[in-house]
Amino acid sequence: MIEDSEDIFDASVKFHDRHRFEIKLDMDLADTASAGFDMEAYFFVPKALNISPQTYSKEQFYGDLQRYVRFQIPRISLAKIADNSNTLSPLHRIRAALSRLRAGERDPRLVPLLYDEFKLLGCIIRGELRDGARLFISVLGRGENPRPGVFLAEGLDNLVLDLSSLSSALSSLKREVTDSSVPLRIRETAAYFDEYRSLMLEEYLAALVSALRGAGVGGP
Repeated sequence: MIEDSEDIFDASVKFHDRHRFEIKLDMDLADTASAGFDMEAYFFVPKALNISPQTYSKEQFYGDLQRYVRFQIPRISLAKIADNSNTLSPLHRIRAALSRLRAGERDPRLVPLLYDEFKLLGCIIRGELRDGARLFISVLGRGENPRPGVFLAEGLDNLVLDLSSLSSALSSLKREVTDSSVPLRIRETAAYFDEYRSLMLEEYLAALVSALRGAGVGGP
């Protein structure tokens, strides 16, 4: 199990196994073109581990570090993702770019744009599914909601409706992507995205169904 510790500095520490841990820091980007950040950390190591400059050099320490930069995923509900009039939805931008491709436009920036938008769409959908499932599972586990039956019924109804709208929108998108004028890289990206979405649906909905059954909701 991953352990998590958070404090007022928007930082978290996660232990992956006996040999690796992760420190995550949330930073707000400045409005300037470039910005610098300094991080200072102290590690208190038991003497019994026999770690010293002689046994573990500075070069080894920095060589073992892995650094990643991740941008925070925007929050967009499943219903708003499926809304084709919502210009903030990656689905809207994907369709707009596909229309340009199918019309014969050969702007070299379109393929990288579509590739990035498909990745962003997958991440947003995953986040919404995860957060929705966690909310229901948390309510089922705590039993703190004064009207849990009403909350679950309404919430699950809304979730089913949103998933249905999203499924219809993505089915329509799939037909557009299979057009022969769409580059192979984008057709492959769309196929990977579809498989990823299916796996996420299976994972989070299975967890939700298991929690519902464990709470005696919905029968055996």
